[in-house]
Amino acid sequence: MSAIASFGRSRGRDEADQQHGQQHRGKGKRARTAAPSCMTEPPSFMPDVFGRERHRRRRIHQEQGEGAASAAAAPQGGADSNDSDDDFAADTEFDVLNDTMAAFLHLRDVFPVDKFEYRLPPMVLKHQLYTVVPDRTVADRELDYLLAKRRLRIIQLDSHSCDVLLTCEDYDVHVQRLFRLSETAATGNDATPSQEASSSALSAKQKHQVETSREILERFLTMLATKDRPGAIGITHAELEAQSFTTATINVLVQHGLLTRRSRADFWISLPNAGVFLKHLRKGRTEVLHAIARTKFKEIAQSKLEKRALRGCKLSAAYIINDMLGLQTVLAVPTSSGNLLRAPPKE
Repeated sequence: MSAIASFGRSRGRDEADQQHGQQHRGKGKRARTAAPSCMTEPPSFMPDVFGRERHRRRRIHQEQGEGAASAAAAPQGGADSNDSDDDFAADTEFDVLNDTMAAFLHLRDVFPVDKFEYRLPPMVLKHQLYTVVPDRTVADRELDYLLAKRRLRIIQLDSHSCDVLLTCEDYDVHVQRLFRLSETAATGNDATPSQEASSSALSAKQKHQVETSREILERFLTMLATKDRPGAIGITHAELEAQSFTTATINVLVQHGLLTRRSRADFWISLPNAGVFLKHLRKGRTEVLHAIARTKFKEIAQSKLEKRALRGCKLSAAYIINDMLGLQTVLAVPTSSGNLLRAPPKE
């Protein structure tokens, strides 16, 4: 009986094991058959790109429809609103700050106006822009845009392509300030009462000349602000005559330093007291070249030279270095500790 009982127990275990194996095989089969159906479904993290595109297009069409309906409902004859929109667009375009304008403003802050006792406006040499904007094509294109928009004014100081840039506002303020100083000196407002009594007749004549000169000056500044070629550095005698400037009035402009005779029939648009600037500019260039030549290896760190005070020159060393780098009379060699300044090799 014991043998029969043990045989029954072993047979029961075998049947249980067989049923358990069948259950496992069934689960694996169901998993294998269900896998293809799961793979056909899109992943849940996939963005609904096309749905978003449809929503975006639907929203644009709705906005366009609302804009057309509001335009149709607006009263006719709205010329003022259109003009204001055009003016706003023009002002927005006018105030765009490109790389060249940012470079100009940076270099303009380096100009030491106080050392010149405010007898010169803050100005930047044209080739100095190339030290900040290395792509000269981009710099020239953006500069032409700024000149056309009358943001800047270009003036040629001498015949060696020394072009300076300054804002139109700075130019007008500088000219008016110098004229007020000359007006004070001509009319003798600071003279004593005895001197005024002795020269009353002469002062009346001088006051008349000053008033005439002031009128000529205001007409000239207005002409520059409205001329057809805002970026031109010169003006012809015929253009001046077309603006009712006679030979006598042109001579007044030449005396005040606003015009420089280029030829018999042409003039440069000039800057009063420009000779003072050119004098210190040449001295500064000479001082920088001497500082490089006095070193052992004929090179000097730019950061070290910028901290020096140039003898006999009111312009800062940083201003002169930017000038010479733009002219390529000095070369900058980049190193891990900053730029080294060297004189160009002699050809």
